[in-house]
Amino acid sequence: MMMSSNAASVLTKSEISSIRHYVQHKYADLPTERRAEIVADAMQRIVMRQLPDFAEEIKLKLTAELLLQVVARQQKPVGPEHVFQSCLALNLADRAVYEPLHMWTQQRLACSLPLEPF
Repeated sequence: MMMSSNAASVLTKSEISSIRHYVQHKYADLPTERRAEIVADAMQRIVMRQLPDFAEEIKLKLTAELLLQVVARQQKPVGPEHVFQSCLALNLADRAVYEPLHMWTQQRLACSLPLEPF
């Protein structure tokens, strides 16, 4: 399933650039590793706020995966399609996973989808 390109981005290129620029100037006296941690923390908070309403543990795992796979490795902004793709690896038979993902998908697509997958 492809998510519409009209769906709001989760973490844009502009946000990533702004965070990096801000941290570079505000914390110029800190070691590079510490500045990288501050950037990663800021990006993590942005992504976590945009995820489906999962348990905190699932949100942390998904966020780490998205930042590593999409931002670090692919050098891309995080879009809803990346979130959706990552969520497909979760246990969708678990209502605590399926229902928040269902609601999130409906909100992102601005449509109503049947709750039961089968």
